[in-house]
Amino acid sequence: MKILRNYAFTICLLSGIILGGIAGVIFGEGTVIVKPIGDIFLNLMFVVIVPLVFFKRFFSYRQYETNGTTW
Repeated sequence: MKILRNYAFTICLLSGIILGGIAGVIFGEGTVIVKPIGDIFLNLMFVVIVPLVFFKRFFSYRQYETNGTTW
């Protein structure tokens, strides 16, 4: 049960990808109806991930700078 609690989001994400692939194989062109939902999800992921990586790198660099450590 500890694994399910720690990796719940990862398990849900991977199962959604697998179920989406299976639905695409079974239903074929009929899955075009849900394509906008997938596009919205991917766009939201890019909106969240890109600034997160940028600020993580920026603040880690600032931390080295304030500690007096140079590259």
